[in-house]
Amino acid sequence: MKKIGFRFLAPLLSAGLMLTACHHQTLEDRAEKECKDYTAQYCPTPYQGNTRTDSIGFNRATRTFNYYYLVNGKLDDARIFTARHDTLRTILLSGLKEDTRNKAFKDKGYSFHYVFRSASSKKVLLDVVFHKSDYVMIKKTKK
Repeated sequence: MKKIGFRFLAPLLSAGLMLTACHHQTLEDRAEKECKDYTAQYCPTPYQGNTRTDSIGFNRATRTFNYYYLVNGKLDDARIFTARHDTLRTILLSGLKEDTRNKAFKDKGYSFHYVFRSASSKKVLLDVVFHKSDYVMIKKTKK
């Protein structure tokens, strides 16, 4: 009886393993899926501190994540973004460096693009792209 059961189960297990092994999800597939899923489920997000996430996308050709935000209220002023451009860029870069959720993508050198638009005028207030050379911290070697 055990021998018959094994003969029956062995081909089923082999077929199951082959079917699951045939489709290897690439990191690009994962990035695209995560962006689509997040956008479909959560976007647009509610405003938090006069900012909301409109969508997140992924460009396979450039391996770039695109984060689109909308700002309103007190932040909906181009002068603020112009005057604080360097500070805002530093804050975004610091957040990216500390972000552990995107570690696999950062390890492979993906880029991260942030676009902030005005809710009232729809104009772009800030457009920043970070590449691997921006967010990778160089490790010091011991002598």
